[in-house]
Amino acid sequence: VILVGHDFGGTCMSYAMEAFPSKIAKAVFVSAAMLTNGKSTLDMFSEQVYVGE
Repeated sequence: VILVGHDFGGTCMSYAMEAFPSKIAKAVFVSAAMLTNGKSTLDMFSEQVYVGE
């Protein structure tokens, strides 16, 4: 399977890649969010992002 995801579809792809690693041959993230191992979409929203100083 080749997964292609855009925007927050990348979060679903990240989860699918962790859940079914042997079934996914490639993943293409097009301007998409990529979760780090073990994180959920809610974890990503709860992190504070600082821009600038």
